[in-house]
Amino acid sequence: MTRVKYSKELLEESVKDCYSIAELCRRIGLKPVGSNYETVKKKLSEFEVDYSHFKGQTWNKGLKGD
Repeated sequence: MTRVKYSKELLEESVKDCYSIAELCRRIGLKPVGSNYETVKKKLSEFEVDYSHFKGQTWNKGLKGD
């Protein structure tokens, strides 16, 4: 089991280049499953980290494959 020491600095730095909670989980060393989503969202709110740029599951809607 991976333990993450959440801090405002960790989340602010990690959230910049992510576009979903799943991607953020992977970036900080968590599997994007189970309660990890809720824990990460809770910590983002707790530390008041802006993640309004996240697009969720529709990030690739309308894109065509090669």
